[in-house]
Amino acid sequence: MNKRLTLITIFNEQTLDKIRNLVYKYGVKTCKVPFGATESNREQNDGLPFHFTISAWGEKDENKVIGILNNIEFKPINIFIDNLEIVRGQENSYVLYLLPQNDNELKNILQAIYKQLPSEKYNPSTFKFHITLDVDKSIEK
Repeated sequence: MNKRLTLITIFNEQTLDKIRNLVYKYGVKTCKVPFGATESNREQNDGLPFHFTISAWGEKDENKVIGILNNIEFKPINIFIDNLEIVRGQENSYVLYLLPQNDNELKNILQAIYKQLPSEKYNPSTFKFHITLDVDKSIEK
Protein backbone atom coordinates (compact mmCIF):
# COMPACT_ATOMS: atom_id res chain seq x y z
CA MET A 1 0.00 0.00 0.00
CA ASN A 2 1.32 3.44 -0.87
CA LYS A 3 1.61 5.64 2.17
CA ARG A 4 0.02 9.06 1.95
CA LEU A 5 -0.69 12.17 3.95
CA THR A 6 -4.41 12.70 4.38
CA LEU A 7 -6.14 15.86 5.59
CA ILE A 8 -9.43 15.04 7.30
CA THR A 9 -12.08 16.89 9.28
CA ILE A 10 -12.41 16.53 13.02
CA PHE A 11 -15.98 16.38 14.31
CA ASN A 12 -16.88 17.41 17.82
CA GLU A 13 -17.90 14.62 20.22
CA GLN A 14 -21.62 15.41 19.92
CA THR A 15 -21.48 14.97 16.14
CA LEU A 16 -19.39 11.80 16.41
CA ASP A 17 -21.95 10.40 18.88
CA LYS A 18 -24.77 11.08 16.39
CA ILE A 19 -22.89 9.24 13.64
CA ARG A 20 -21.94 6.35 15.96
CA ASN A 21 -25.54 6.00 17.15
CA LEU A 22 -26.73 5.83 13.55
CA VAL A 23 -24.12 3.27 12.54
CA TYR A 24 -24.10 1.05 15.62
CA LYS A 25 -27.88 1.17 16.17
CA TYR A 26 -28.35 -2.18 14.43
CA GLY A 27 -25.47 -3.98 16.14
CA VAL A 28 -23.63 -4.68 12.88
CA LYS A 29 -19.83 -4.39 12.91
CA THR A 30 -18.65 -1.92 10.28
CA CYS A 31 -15.31 -1.16 8.62
CA LYS A 32 -14.33 1.98 6.69
CA VAL A 33 -11.15 0.55 5.12
CA PRO A 34 -11.56 -0.24 1.41
CA PHE A 35 -10.79 -3.67 0.02
CA GLY A 36 -7.47 -3.97 -1.75
CA ALA A 37 -3.94 -3.87 -0.35
CA THR A 38 -4.97 -4.29 3.32
CA GLU A 39 -7.76 -6.81 2.74
CA SER A 40 -6.42 -9.44 5.17
CA ASN A 41 -6.70 -7.19 8.25
CA ARG A 42 -9.11 -4.40 7.29
CA GLU A 43 -10.83 -4.20 10.69
CA GLN A 44 -7.51 -3.87 12.55
CA ASN A 45 -6.52 -1.03 10.19
CA ASP A 46 -9.76 0.88 10.77
CA GLY A 47 -8.53 3.28 13.44
CA LEU A 48 -9.82 6.55 12.02
CA PRO A 49 -12.86 8.29 13.44
CA PHE A 50 -15.72 9.13 11.09
CA HIS A 51 -14.59 12.11 8.97
CA PHE A 52 -14.61 13.89 5.63
CA THR A 53 -11.40 13.53 3.66
CA ILE A 54 -10.39 16.98 2.40
CA SER A 55 -7.33 15.95 0.36
CA ALA A 56 -4.35 13.60 0.24
CA TRP A 57 -0.78 13.70 -1.05
CA GLY A 58 2.17 11.37 -1.41
CA GLU A 59 4.27 10.82 1.69
CA LYS A 60 7.32 12.25 -0.11
CA ASP A 61 5.64 15.70 -0.02
CA GLU A 62 5.23 15.73 3.77
CA ASN A 63 7.39 18.79 4.60
CA LYS A 64 5.92 20.88 1.77
CA VAL A 65 2.32 19.92 2.63
CA ILE A 66 2.68 20.59 6.35
CA GLY A 67 4.43 23.91 5.68
CA ILE A 68 1.63 25.14 3.43
CA LEU A 69 -1.22 23.79 5.59
CA ASN A 70 0.22 25.54 8.64
CA ASN A 71 -0.39 28.84 6.84
CA ILE A 72 -4.02 28.21 5.83
CA GLU A 73 -6.60 29.32 8.37
CA PHE A 74 -9.53 27.02 9.03
CA LYS A 75 -12.61 27.85 11.06
CA PRO A 76 -15.27 25.50 12.43
CA ILE A 77 -18.22 25.00 10.08
CA ASN A 78 -21.61 23.33 10.31
CA ILE A 79 -22.34 20.46 7.96
CA PHE A 80 -25.79 19.06 7.37
CA ILE A 81 -26.29 15.54 6.06
CA ASP A 82 -28.55 15.32 3.04
CA ASN A 83 -28.59 11.68 2.01
CA LEU A 84 -27.35 8.14 2.49
CA GLU A 85 -25.95 6.25 -0.53
CA ILE A 86 -24.47 2.91 -1.48
CA VAL A 87 -21.97 2.86 -4.35
CA ARG A 88 -19.71 0.21 -5.81
CA GLY A 89 -16.22 0.15 -4.34
CA GLN A 90 -12.96 -1.64 -5.03
CA GLU A 91 -12.78 -5.43 -5.35
CA ASN A 92 -16.55 -5.85 -5.94
CA SER A 93 -17.44 -4.19 -2.63
CA TYR A 94 -20.18 -1.78 -1.62
CA VAL A 95 -19.55 1.52 0.15
CA LEU A 96 -22.23 2.97 2.44
CA TYR A 97 -21.80 6.67 3.07
CA LEU A 98 -23.46 9.89 4.20
CA LEU A 99 -23.60 12.85 1.82
CA PRO A 100 -23.59 16.44 3.04
CA GLN A 101 -25.89 19.08 1.66
CA ASN A 102 -24.27 21.11 -1.10
CA ASP A 103 -22.05 23.20 1.16
CA ASN A 104 -20.09 26.22 -0.05
CA GLU A 105 -18.00 26.46 3.13
CA LEU A 106 -16.72 22.92 2.70
CA LYS A 107 -16.03 23.56 -1.00
CA ASN A 108 -14.23 26.81 -0.14
CA ILE A 109 -11.88 24.92 2.19
CA LEU A 110 -11.15 22.38 -0.54
CA GLN A 111 -10.58 25.14 -3.13
CA ALA A 112 -8.16 27.01 -0.84
CA ILE A 113 -6.13 23.86 -0.30
CA TYR A 114 -6.32 22.71 -3.92
CA LYS A 115 -5.07 26.08 -5.14
CA GLN A 116 -1.83 25.66 -3.16
CA LEU A 117 -1.56 21.85 -3.03
CA PRO A 118 -3.34 20.33 -6.02
CA SER A 119 -4.29 16.67 -5.81
CA GLU A 120 -6.38 15.71 -8.83
CA LYS A 121 -8.54 13.16 -7.00
CA TYR A 122 -9.62 16.02 -4.70
CA ASN A 123 -10.31 18.56 -7.45
CA PRO A 124 -13.10 20.86 -6.15
CA SER A 125 -14.94 20.71 -9.47
CA THR A 126 -15.28 16.91 -9.36
CA PHE A 127 -14.78 15.68 -5.79
CA LYS A 128 -17.85 14.44 -3.91
CA PHE A 129 -17.61 14.89 -0.12
CA HIS A 130 -18.86 11.93 1.90
CA ILE A 131 -18.52 10.19 5.26
CA THR A 132 -17.81 6.50 4.75
CA LEU A 133 -19.79 4.37 7.19
CA ASP A 134 -19.00 0.87 5.94
CA VAL A 135 -17.26 -1.01 3.12
CA ASP A 136 -18.35 -4.60 2.64
CA LYS A 137 -18.77 -7.20 -0.07
CA SER A 138 -22.31 -7.95 1.07
CA ILE A 139 -25.04 -5.63 -0.25
CA GLU A 140 -27.46 -7.19 2.25
CA LYS A 141 -25.37 -6.00 5.20
